[in-house]
Amino acid sequence: MMLFGRQRRKLGFFGVVGPDPTQTVYLSTLFVRRFGSCNYVGEPRSFAGPAIPNYELAAIEMLHELWREPALENIPKRLRPTFKRLSWRLQPVQLEVRSSPGRATEVDFSGAMVSVGGQHYNVATKLFLDTLRPQMTIGGDGRWVMLLRSDGSTAANLSSGTEFEDFGIVQRLSHPSTNTTVLVVAGTGTTGTTGSVHYLTKNWRELSKRFGSEPFAVCLGFEKIQSNPNSFLEPVVVHRTPGR
Repeated sequence: MMLFGRQRRKLGFFGVVGPDPTQTVYLSTLFVRRFGSCNYVGEPRSFAGPAIPNYELAAIEMLHELWREPALENIPKRLRPTFKRLSWRLQPVQLEVRSSPGRATEVDFSGAMVSVGGQHYNVATKLFLDTLRPQMTIGGDGRWVMLLRSDGSTAANLSSGTEFEDFGIVQRLSHPSTNTTVLVVAGTGTTGTTGSVHYLTKNWRELSKRFGSEPFAVCLGFEKIQSNPNSFLEPVVVHRTPGR
């Protein structure tokens, strides 16, 4: 019963539904022009095509760890159909990792999703921010965080300065008619993006208590490495909305 309760709360927060619980993860895609890439010693190479930013790959392991539940994973295969009949929640959650497609029409707009990276690098993020009434977004081609009013206008801009080296956002958006729940996790730099994914996976319980199942947005500030070597693991909550 404790396992069932814990799993039910986590599934509810991330919007994962049955009968086959799955969370889709969209990572940013960069399109490299021919001879626009280098090898490990800096020599130009002829590779051309889509590539996923290396630092975003860390998000996959963090999300796998989030859903790792040995008690469910170790159930013998012959017993899993029985547990599934009891409740779809008594099944391991499957991660389906995808690179951002070239067009918004290729995004699977349904189910539970995590979109990593800002809208300047991730078509899925752009689609969600364009259609689901966000409360925060990444502006200036990825240089700052924009706090938005309910009508979509800009309330304030936050850019890195003397105190913070990077900013990141963790934002939950929903589209009830398609049963879609999206967690958009992005930053103004590599620390902001990967640090925000880490914050989400480690603090989802607190976020669940504070916001329940409603949409929310949290802006995180990451101090400069020189002043705080653990800034990746110790973000400062700069702004949250709703402000409760």
